[in-house]
Amino acid sequence: MNILDEIVLQTRQDLERRKEETSQRDLLKRLEGPLEAPRFKAALAVPGRIHLVAEIKKSSPSCGVIRPDFDPLAIASAYAQAGVSALSILTEEKYFGGRLAYLDEVRRAVSLPVLRKDFIVDEYQIYESKAHGADAVLLIASLLDRPALRRFARLASDCSLDVLLEIHDEAEVEMVAEAPQALIGINTRNLKDFSTDFGVLTRLAGRLPKDRLVICESGVKDKGDLALIKEAGVSGVLVGTSLMRAKDPGALAAVFVSFLKSSAVVGD
Repeated sequence: MNILDEIVLQTRQDLERRKEETSQRDLLKRLEGPLEAPRFKAALAVPGRIHLVAEIKKSSPSCGVIRPDFDPLAIASAYAQAGVSALSILTEEKYFGGRLAYLDEVRRAVSLPVLRKDFIVDEYQIYESKAHGADAVLLIASLLDRPALRRFARLASDCSLDVLLEIHDEAEVEMVAEAPQALIGINTRNLKDFSTDFGVLTRLAGRLPKDRLVICESGVKDKGDLALIKEAGVSGVLVGTSLMRAKDPGALAAVFVSFLKSSAVVGD
């Protein structure tokens, strides 16, 4: 069993517990009436720049605890002041130190659109995401077959949620047609062994339809990595671990935002 299998198994176990605590019927009651329009895709569609999606997470399977002094509200506020376009919030508990409550808390504290980053394997999680204030959900192609991806993407749209569809290899490129409105996230990290390869970005970006918004996910450590991403012609980049490791995440986010806005290359 690889690490992704372990995470999915844990996710299903945690999901059963949450279903006992809050029924799907109760979640649906919270979604009655007009739903607020999602803002994640619109934020990343603004032309003229490469957008930074800044991530909030305490730990990861590959790094362990990344930020011992973890304060999601302070981090979110610092990111907002840095000028990032959107936030990504980990809600998986065991491996990433996340909590669903972080979605509610951050959404109340800042005005930025929020992506719920988790391992979505059940329709319940989509209702749950909207009920806790998310603007978008992550759907990971390797966890879903085509019918499930199509069904989850449609349900997300019905719940007024944007979708970030994550792919990592050529076979998964073929699945993007099942979610025609989704943003595409090319993950440079292999979720089976957590190794990273920026070659994945250049290989897959050229095979995607030109009308799709594409985001690079994972592995960004510095401006050199951002320069490679600029050359790939994507709309945005999601950065987590390097920001969480920084003494001042907001200050580093501001440096990244400025670099992505500029036409500079490394060494200028």
